Amino acid sequence: MRAKHINPFVPGGRSATILLVVMTFRPAIFSTPQIATTDIPYKRAVDRHLHGLSSNTRISGGHDAKLADHPWQVALVAADDSDNTRAEFCGGAVIGEHWVLTAAHCLLGVPNQAAIKILVGTDTLDAAGRRLTVDYFKPHENWVKTGHDFDIALVHSSEVLTGTVALWKGTDAQFENQTFVVSGWGAIAWKPDPPRSIKLQAVPVKFVGKDLCGSPVSYGSRLTDNMFCAGDYKNGGVDACTYDSGGPATWSRQAGIYLVGIVSWGDGCGEAKKPGVYIKVSNFAQWIKTQTHQEVF
Repeated sequence: MRAKHINPFVPGGRSATILLVVMTFRPAIFSTPQIATTDIPYKRAVDRHLHGLSSNTRISGGHDAKLADHPWQVALVAADDSDNTRAEFCGGAVIGEHWVLTAAHCLLGVPNQAAIKILVGTDTLDAAGRRLTVDYFKPHENWVKTGHDFDIALVHSSEVLTGTVALWKGTDAQFENQTFVVSGWGAIAWKPDPPRSIKLQAVPVKFVGKDLCGSPVSYGSRLTDNMFCAGDYKNGGVDACTYDSGGPATWSRQAGIYLVGIVSWGDGCGEAKKPGVYIKVSNFAQWIKTQTHQEVF
């Protein structure tokens, strides 16, 4: 489910395909700061539309999931293509009546709000669901396209959304030994024009501490305090991937289910010592409150 160094607006960022590699802008993560057009999620969706391409395989390691169990899950789709299997380029989570939280890199290359829609009400890309108009979107002002820090954005829907998930506002001190659930329609493997899923996928991923994820053999100094890692550090195999970017990582607690992370990036998908990297939602609680005019807090 992770985008793996893939730029969201280039069809193929980590949108939400549970690869059991959890998450994905993962905007295509490259070893260099340059971003290839083919790594922009939105642009990948446009390319699929122009060439009539479609994908229908499921995320490796993940399992089919029901919208009833993930009611906050939505997809961002290219407005000009009516085929959701081609148009979907990133995931998102409903956090308020008119608000979707996603990754900033998912909006890279999007010319204006009319170019995208919010797909709701379905767990299958080729059936049912409704497309809602986007009034405007707001990437974090500190995010830059050549990096991964502050990779968070808000999308405002013209219509009322349902299935809101609560934001986790605590610290990550309680994450040790905890397992989260990542969901999406992302790629099931990390490779060019990867197979992806038409059915919503979900996969459990275990929190990986900074001592391992921030080590030289993993992500080193690329891991900032606004990020956390989750997956199977030793063996790999479960992760988010391309097209999963922007999708939710949730945590089930006694008091309810909370949104703790947004699929952001990673090196490859499901590789050992390269778990998925998520944006830490709790670090942006005040930013979200301010940008939504206190509609979400």
